[in-house]
Amino acid sequence: MRILTLLGLLILSAPAFSQADASRYFVSGTNFIEDHKYVKAIELIEKAIALDPTGACGTGRKGNAHAELGFAYLKDGDTTKAFHYFDASIALDGKNPFPKQNKASVLAMQGKKLDAYKLLNEIIKDSPNFIDAYVQRGFLLQSDGKSKLAIEDYSKALKLNKKRKTMHAQLEQTLKDKVKALKKAK
Repeated sequence: MRILTLLGLLILSAPAFSQADASRYFVSGTNFIEDHKYVKAIELIEKAIALDPTGACGTGRKGNAHAELGFAYLKDGDTTKAFHYFDASIALDGKNPFPKQNKASVLAMQGKKLDAYKLLNEIIKDSPNFIDAYVQRGFLLQSDGKSKLAIEDYSKALKLNKKRKTMHAQLEQTLKDKVKALKKAK
């Protein structure tokens, strides 16, 4: 009887061990991303996803690991796999703006601006306080010669940042300079 009880406890606790391992692999993988060691990051985050296919990996957000894995693949130069994991992340949690924003960046770099606009507009609709989407859409609008709309997006990002203080100081100054220059050019 003791053996069956012990076996039952081990079986019931196995998911907890897997979750802890998934979380550990995920955190280590994201640390390697920060250190620009993308191959190692990819290896660890893939292990995390194998243990937790939802991609939450202790973060409480489904698809989070998939988004980070997509980013690691993007930084390593593999846009095909990056898109695969961004799409997987979006499928797991369609309200998470980060994989959409990263995918929009790649689309814009590939010259697929309409697709990038579509994703950025979707992010802004679903997450109206997500600063990065306004910044990125502002860059796209400016590159398309739509100065007035670019100023609106840059200004919105700066306004949101006053409340949140999440924007890097250099980017904040860049946006202020762009707004000033675009208004002057009118």
